[in-house]
Amino acid sequence: VVILALQVVFVPINSLILIVPAIMVFGAFKAFCLSFLALLIGSCIAYYIGKIFGTSILKFFAGANNTNNLQNSLSKNGKFVLPILLLVPIFPDELVCILAGIAKLNFWYFLLISFITRLIDLSCTCFIGAILPMTGWWLVLWAVIFILGILLAIWVGRNQDKIQNKIMQYVNKIIKRKQKKK
Repeated sequence: VVILALQVVFVPINSLILIVPAIMVFGAFKAFCLSFLALLIGSCIAYYIGKIFGTSILKFFAGANNTNNLQNSLSKNGKFVLPILLLVPIFPDELVCILAGIAKLNFWYFLLISFITRLIDLSCTCFIGAILPMTGWWLVLWAVIFILGILLAIWVGRNQDKIQNKIMQYVNKIIKRKQKKK
């Protein structure tokens, strides 16, 4: 738990390197519970590192060129972008959590989104990974899932404004309907 929590904060490696062996040692359910706890703790630590140290820590991790773009994107559209960034496996979680702290997103919103996205992500990793074998033709399925994840991340990155506008249109329709009913 400690190693995985620290991995979110300090080590820019994918958490699967630690979660997959945990599944093999503890089984899917225990690995899920332990990893979930660790990732939430690590996410909260990274959030507060961003809040305390600001953009200087982000420049250290992401470089000066990327820092402004990332910070502007999350500051403007943080409530909609944060869940996508945490769900799509191509974005480094530690940077996203640090960014959330820098962008001054509400901690409780951040914690709720982290809770939901980690639940989804780890459920897929631990339980689907435990069901589907990692041998033979199943490796092709895993490759397809990985490629689809990358393509989804690229598509979301390119269409971020359109996606946000569609979501806002839908939310505004719901609000207007509720106001008419009153």
